[in-house]
Amino acid sequence: MPLPLYTVDSIDLDVPPGPGGTMGFYLELGSQQWIPWEVGEWIVWDDRAENWPLSSQPSSESWALVGYNNGTYDHTVRIRFHLSAAGNLDTGDGVVTVEYTDAGAITTVTPLEPIPS
Repeated sequence: MPLPLYTVDSIDLDVPPGPGGTMGFYLELGSQQWIPWEVGEWIVWDDRAENWPLSSQPSSESWALVGYNNGTYDHTVRIRFHLSAAGNLDTGDGVVTVEYTDAGAITTVTPLEPIPS
């Protein structure tokens, strides 16, 4: 998931109802597991959404979603990157939206709607 010229400030992750423990995933950065932090740990959710605030993270074009699905049906993971401009990049109002719909092992990756506070 290339994110050139931007710093990732936080990441929203959302798994709609359905997997029931049959699907797991993690985010990696530069071929290293990044979220969750513990190597070998998977996010195994059902009907759950969370925000990961990040600070002092490297700017990189090498974010990736790694996952498995041991169930019969396809499942969805929604990802939203909250970004700020790196360097001298002018983003106008400062709002940047990045969405991806191809994550290999996970069937569908779509952007999140705002998570209610």
